[in-house]
Amino acid sequence: MIAAYWRGEITLRKLRVCTQNLPADNAIARAAAKHSWRDTEFLLAEIGDRVGLLVEMTRAANTEDHSLHTPEPLPRPGNEERKAAEEKEFQRNKAVMDKDLAQLLPGG
Repeated sequence: MIAAYWRGEITLRKLRVCTQNLPADNAIARAAAKHSWRDTEFLLAEIGDRVGLLVEMTRAANTEDHSLHTPEPLPRPGNEERKAAEEKEFQRNKAVMDKDLAQLLPGG
């Protein structure tokens, strides 16, 4: 698209309109964020984390060892602030699920 502008095939206005309507996870935005993940990859990683936790909760509920061993979250690209926020949210969710699991288990 930029090459078409430099070749004189489109106007600057047309280039602006085209770039303003790009999706939020376009290649330019991903390059600026310094990773290649789209929203889909982030959602799939989140689903993978939740499924892993559900599998672990099922194991804990159906074995003699009722302790919950939290699986490691799937790696995601991004800065340390995002990783810290995700870890904080993960720990908060784990605390809620631990409480719920304790209520479901015998003697809980």
